Amino acid sequence: MDLLEYQAKELFDRIGIPILRSQTIADPSELKRLQIPYPVVLKSQVRVGGRGRAGGIRFVENTIDAIAAARTIFNLPIMGEYPEFILAEARYNAQEEFFLAVLLDYQLQRRVLLGSTKGGMDLDTLLKHMQQVVIEGEFSPFYARRLAIKMGVRGALIESVSTIIEKMYYLFSDKDMDLVEINPLGVSADGELMALDGKISVNDSAIKRHQDLVSLMTSKKNAPKNRPTN
Repeated sequence: MDLLEYQAKELFDRIGIPILRSQTIADPSELKRLQIPYPVVLKSQVRVGGRGRAGGIRFVENTIDAIAAARTIFNLPIMGEYPEFILAEARYNAQEEFFLAVLLDYQLQRRVLLGSTKGGMDLDTLLKHMQQVVIEGEFSPFYARRLAIKMGVRGALIESVSTIIEKMYYLFSDKDMDLVEINPLGVSADGELMALDGKISVNDSAIKRHQDLVSLMTSKKNAPKNRPTN
């Protein structure tokens, strides 16, 4: 089962992967009590991809614009899926955007680390620069550092990016997941890293072993509902 972005980021926060200040919104009127200073980004919380191109992500400068944008997003189906929640999040000035992922490759029957220094929505460019490290045997920080270097990361960023990869792998392994992805991982001008989006797929056969994940997915902020079109 795929988690929503805000759920993935809650798990990131628990293990020390940096995330931006955010707030889930169930109704546009809640934006009148937004606890995050403007400007902010509003993001449709759906499990399908392509929300940016579809108009499910909007940048807003004030409350009036935010309420109008939220109304549009709530009534915007993305591949037939309507959001039950919107994530309001602080904006971040990223100078670079990386892609990082840990996944189970069923063909190789191995856990794999993926990374690209060209993260974001341009899939062709991202894939062109994609690097891979296959985990053989027990995981060690060596694998994370190897991926960072293969990606072309340099200087102090090698250590900080490697640390993020290690934390992603810990989450992946500890919770029996099929995928943990950050795209993009924002890099500021001074080298600060920030998980600007996250995707997590939980192994259906293993989820009952992790009550915290069950609670996360069955809370009142759970799966999106389909709203009938007029």
